[in-house]
Amino acid sequence: MVGCSIIALCASAQTPVDFRSFDVASIKKSEPGCVDAGTAPPLRLSPGRIVLHCVTARSIIRSAFNDLSNMTLHHSLSVVGGPSWLDSDRYDIEATATNAVATEMMGVLLQRLLKDRFNLKTHTESRETSVYLLAVSGKSKLKPANSASCVERDLTVFPPPRGTAVPNYCGSADLKGTRKTPILDLFSVDMSGFGAMLTNYVSRPVIDRTGITGKYDIHLEFAREEPPSGPVMLNGVLSDAPRPEGSMGPSIFSALQQQTGLKLIAGSAPQEAIVVDSVEPPTAN
Repeated sequence: MVGCSIIALCASAQTPVDFRSFDVASIKKSEPGCVDAGTAPPLRLSPGRIVLHCVTARSIIRSAFNDLSNMTLHHSLSVVGGPSWLDSDRYDIEATATNAVATEMMGVLLQRLLKDRFNLKTHTESRETSVYLLAVSGKSKLKPANSASCVERDLTVFPPPRGTAVPNYCGSADLKGTRKTPILDLFSVDMSGFGAMLTNYVSRPVIDRTGITGKYDIHLEFAREEPPSGPVMLNGVLSDAPRPEGSMGPSIFSALQQQTGLKLIAGSAPQEAIVVDSVEPPTAN
């Protein structure tokens, strides 16, 4: 009997741990008006833990299939298809793994969570996609990165110990302001990374076509627009252009030209896309 107990214990001890899923995960609908309330960041990430606040299901899917390790929600893959609630319903998610999973693996865990709780089924394909091309507009106003403006992130010790000031990490963005009037400071980013960041604030992927090399510190202030609920009409003509600017400040399109000397041009290009085959509202906690 003793031998059997030892064998049983040994078998239990050798049972492999599933590192591909969170141990605990809470998913709930965001409070109404969360877009306008406060400045809580949409993503907080540390080894083995992810917190998403007031984000659409489409944004969650996009995050899961893109690189989360740089902490700035750089999205290179677009997500297409699916029901309309993917863009209207917003969720708060807190998920934790017992083991301190490296941040670069968190997307895999988030994919598993979407599969288990949203019954998400997807496939990847290359398709001609509407995009914005990031291009130079007149004289560039970009400031070369200051070597003292940021530090390289060590993902094995992120976040810093409690009580320690969080530094500006190279390749990341510091978000201030409000959700509707963001103030972004980017540290030591190249144009490809800047375009990927801009994808989070416009309706299409942004592809770098500036021809500009090197890394830059970029400051950008603009008024964010919610996705239009229907076709945009300008002077009675169906248009793909952004809606006229309101009183909160310049749109991201105007702010880019005024503050960086860059612009976004509507175009199309072949892009890898995540296609939503089927998805359901999340199951209860």
